[in-house]
Amino acid sequence: MLSGDITFFASAGDTHDSGGLTVCAAGTRSVLVVDDDKDIRDLLSDALATEGYVVASARHGAEALERLRAFRPDLILLDLMMPVMDGLAFIAAKKDDPALADIPVIAMTAATWTDVEGAVALLRKPFDLDAFLADVARRLRKRTAG
Repeated sequence: MLSGDITFFASAGDTHDSGGLTVCAAGTRSVLVVDDDKDIRDLLSDALATEGYVVASARHGAEALERLRAFRPDLILLDLMMPVMDGLAFIAAKKDDPALADIPVIAMTAATWTDVEGAVALLRKPFDLDAFLADVARRLRKRTAG
């Protein structure tokens, strides 16, 4: 059982409500934001929703794995340093699940790491929101084309 409700954010023009679950228009991309910091989670979720993405969020890796049972995103934005299950443990668990292994992850951290195995990119906090949104759009276009 999930410890919290799944929060879906979406721009109103691209979705409709179907029994409490946001249903996307064809072609709408989705993102799972995983961060223990509520302010960062809300900022990223709101910014992505404004750009037209459907967004679900989770507070830590274990909750993210539960979310992935009901929501298959096109991209995961993952903080690395979290309680309960950190980002590295989440990446390992995701990799071991064939249904989840191909979902790309952008890792986020304030630490000085230079690379994270299992992530397509490493985003250092704090970051420029406009550059972040451009990078997400570019990676999703690349994933669609490739």
